[in-house]
Amino acid sequence: MIAMLAADSRKYETDFKWLFDGYKNQVHCCVLALTHSAYIAEEITQEIFIRHLICRHMLDDLNNLEGYLVSMARNKSLNYLRQSAHDAAESEVLSDLKYFSFYEDLYRYCFREHDKLYI
Repeated sequence: MIAMLAADSRKYETDFKWLFDGYKNQVHCCVLALTHSAYIAEEITQEIFIRHLICRHMLDDLNNLEGYLVSMARNKSLNYLRQSAHDAAESEVLSDLKYFSFYEDLYRYCFREHDKLYI
């Protein structure tokens, strides 16, 4: 039984190496074209192949592996861009709130001090 699992493991490793070597550049280029970041493209590319390795049993029925990987690359890239835009907008709102909060506190302080003078 253990020998069979070891042989099965080597088969998956060989299959994964074939898949990764065969499609890595295509997936990476697709992600890079959308994200314009070599670092992000590398991260997303690795994530795609790791997900494929983890979910390989569900993907045995694929008819178009190349199309699946390119679609996955596009979807993950667009999700990354959406999340980045959301994070940037959220950061801007928080920055505006901090700015507003500072002036609101200053305004309250000034009126409190003003009230002390006239009481």
